[in-house]
Amino acid sequence: MRDRWYYHKEDEYSAKTKDKLQKLYLDSVGSICALMLGVPPMKDGSFSEMDYQILMAFGKSQRQTYNYKVSCTAEFSASSSLSEEFSVNNLTNSDENKTWKPAKDDLQPEIVITFKEKDMFDRVLMMEHIENGQHVEEYELYVDNGDGKFKRIEKGGVIGYKRIHKIAPIEVKRVKIKITSYRGELEMQEITLY
Repeated sequence: MRDRWYYHKEDEYSAKTKDKLQKLYLDSVGSICALMLGVPPMKDGSFSEMDYQILMAFGKSQRQTYNYKVSCTAEFSASSSLSEEFSVNNLTNSDENKTWKPAKDDLQPEIVITFKEKDMFDRVLMMEHIENGQHVEEYELYVDNGDGKFKRIEKGGVIGYKRIHKIAPIEVKRVKIKITSYRGELEMQEITLY
């Protein structure tokens, strides 16, 4: 939150803004890391009013950003599922123990999210079921803006506990996530568009 460990009135210039905290969140939590804010307490154990206001604004912004799940009304389909127990529909389930696994012979599994009507989003959140390890090594994100053709917009490596891609707001009919390389038994816990 600030440049030093302890609160000093003269350090207020170094306090991170709400926007800087949002970028830190995407660069850390959105990239499989933890975010340590390091908010320095004053001598009486409380936090400065300025730090408090910045943190309140950051929290409000996070709740607004991640409140509405654009994909909650969409239909999910997959190139395969290991069994009914590991259905692709588990990716929208709030129970973290319900997961999707592709069939063992599906070496480049795909998940397609289809909207009834075009919809807009600017973040893609993906989570592996980390209790069973990290398996994804490479993936690609595609969008179909209604013409029936997928266009690749992003590619990445590890997904792990949580990966968040922030993209320019885009209106689409379908989104495809293609896992191009993984090891062991791939098990996805959640995919959400915001």
